[in-house]
Amino acid sequence: MKFRPGERMAHVDALSRAAPVSVAEGDLSVHEELSARLEVLITLTPTEKVRFMQQGDPLTRDTIQLVLTTRALTDHEKRTVQHFEVHDGVLVVPRVMRKGIVIGAHDFGGHFALDRTVAKIMESYWFTGLKRYVKQHIQMYMDYLVHKTPAGKKPGYLHPIPAGRRPFEVVHVDHLGPFETSAAENRYLFVLEDNLTKFTHLYPCRSTDTASVLNRLDKFCEMRGMPDRIISDRVTCFTGKVFKTYCESRGIKHTLNSTKHPQANGQFERVNRTSLPMLSILCDDQAHWENKVPEIERHLKSAVNKTSTKSPFEALHGYRPRFKGGALDELSRTRNEWTDPHEVQAQIRDKIVKGQECIKAYYDQRHHPGVRYEVGEVVVMERQLRPNCR
Repeated sequence: MKFRPGERMAHVDALSRAAPVSVAEGDLSVHEELSARLEVLITLTPTEKVRFMQQGDPLTRDTIQLVLTTRALTDHEKRTVQHFEVHDGVLVVPRVMRKGIVIGAHDFGGHFALDRTVAKIMESYWFTGLKRYVKQHIQMYMDYLVHKTPAGKKPGYLHPIPAGRRPFEVVHVDHLGPFETSAAENRYLFVLEDNLTKFTHLYPCRSTDTASVLNRLDKFCEMRGMPDRIISDRVTCFTGKVFKTYCESRGIKHTLNSTKHPQANGQFERVNRTSLPMLSILCDDQAHWENKVPEIERHLKSAVNKTSTKSPFEALHGYRPRFKGGALDELSRTRNEWTDPHEVQAQIRDKIVKGQECIKAYYDQRHHPGVRYEVGEVVVMERQLRPNCR
């Protein structure tokens, strides 16, 4: 016989307080009558609950039997049970109970991060792969994905865009604006920049529709020739069927940047940071701001690039242009001699490759490869609100 305290005999107490049932009251037996009137509850302590669940898991049950057996064990059985002990009939947390334990410690325990949740679980439980299991649960918890920003390394390595082999082989395109409507009804700037020399062309335009884009591209191609590759974002004028047909008919490969990821076209973002303040400072008459565009374009072409140590004009033509200065240039000791552009561009390409390697190494130290998703999976994305939006 085994003594049980009163707190574990609630079902017996419930039966003792039940009203007596007479068999003569009906044709039902005592058992059937009790079943119809009463709900018999069996209370289990946490240890008994774990023990009960373990007996339903074949692997855990067999391991417990090996630990408790008195017969001689084989070498394989000894290796299996050498790190196990049985306390009060409990070995480890069975698989069917892991989810409930993690939910209790995380979902109903303050929604702490990985380390605190694991520490809370290990106060009472342990099972193989505990940390990995908790990490997976937290990563799939919907409220965590919506309300918390994941700490640690960010997903995704850096993939630099290779420099072109010749000028205007790879061209970045995008729009700047909208600006104040000018007297000529222009509101935007259509920008094209060479991937190798950083040579930039600016075209004022009235809208960002596909017809306006193709008109400016035709002007560019008449001056520089058709590029082999165009890189753009995913706005409507670049994703439509008309633009796709335009590129395919001319043998131009079109590459689209990832959505909500402006750094994917980092070269153009650099042009934005330089051009916008310059336009604001130089333009006194807002009604004729496009009149300052040639001057801004000239400044961009003659400015030295940090990576290549050459200006876009020198990288393309092999010499530094003279726009202003007059007689003062005669006093300079620096001789502006012509250099073969092919040599200059080869040097620039090597410097770009080395610079990209350094940036990639620094960037990848703070990132991990990321999670690969399959088609049909549900993912959570952070929405970036536009100005004046709620």
